[in-house]
Formats: sequence, C-alpha cells, structure tokens
Amino acid sequence: MDAKIGGFPFGQDGGTVSLEWRRTLDNWLAAVGADIFQEVPFRLGLIGFELSGETDAEQLNGHAPEERWEGYLLPTGGRLRFDPANR
Repeated sequence: MDAKIGGFPFGQDGGTVSLEWRRTLDNWLAAVGADIFQEVPFRLGLIGFELSGETDAEQLNGHAPEERWEGYLLPTGGRLRFDPANR
C-alpha cells in the first residue's frame, strides 16, 4: 500500500490534499475512458471513490459541476472532455 493514500477518503487524507496523488491515477483512468469512447461512445463517465450512480448525463446537460468530488468524462461535439475532481 502506498503511504500517500492513508485513510482516503476519510479524515485528513481525503479532500483536496488527496488530489496530489489522485490526479495521476484519474488522468490514467480518463485516458482509458477516452480509448473506450473511441470504440463505444457513451454519454457520461465518472472517476472517483464509490460512485453512487445518482448523477446522469441528462441532469448535467453536457456540463460538469463547478465543485467536483469525482472526475467527469463528457462527450462534447463528438470528442470526450475530462473535467477532473477538484475537491
């Protein structure tokens, strides 16, 4: 186990401090999502911890929220945009 992960997402190991190590992992997962999108287009992809499925593409209307606990993969004009977590 990597010591940087600690007790993520709980306590001091969660939130914005975790973005330091999560960004690399999330970017890699977003690249995998982009490869998949080239073969099988989808309307929404989410990257994060224990995603509940409470968010759907219709609710977002092509725009990720300003404050994001997870990363959003959203198609825009035939291309996939990644809006990473910022919380």
